[in-house]
Amino acid sequence: MKVVAIIIAAVLVLAAAGGAAWYFLGGSGGGDSGVQAAPSPVENQAGVTNPSPDNAETGDKSTKEAPPPPRRVEDAAKPENWPVFSIELATFRSLDKAREYLAAISQRDIEAELVETVDAGGRAWYHVRTGKFDDPRQAAARLPDVERKTSVYGVVVTEIPAAAAK
Repeated sequence: MKVVAIIIAAVLVLAAAGGAAWYFLGGSGGGDSGVQAAPSPVENQAGVTNPSPDNAETGDKSTKEAPPPPRRVEDAAKPENWPVFSIELATFRSLDKAREYLAAISQRDIEAELVETVDAGGRAWYHVRTGKFDDPRQAAARLPDVERKTSVYGVVVTEIPAAAAK
């Protein structure tokens, strides 16, 4: 009895998998789906393209214009207090060590700058950062190139303008 139940379960699983594959690979769900392929122009023996049946019937020689592409989020206007994204290469407590590292990085054709921050305890931290990007994806896209040139793993950081931080 167990063998029969296992065989039935296996057949059901295979049927479900086959049905799902048939559906996702373009099988129809029975009947007309309502979607028709656009007729394509036909080229005759002389190499002249005959108009599509739609244009031939109406006598309309114009073609429909393609709809405009969707708006990109990256193209949206950014407010004044929009954060700036950078790639942070190192952080130091000592200003002298940070300057030494900045000089070493500059020799590898990387334009970097020092950014000072103060933690909750009032201690200064000096960050070596490169790049100013409007979008974190832009910074992340540049990250492998910077890592290759510096042999240092960087991290994308956000800098909020002082006006927005208040």
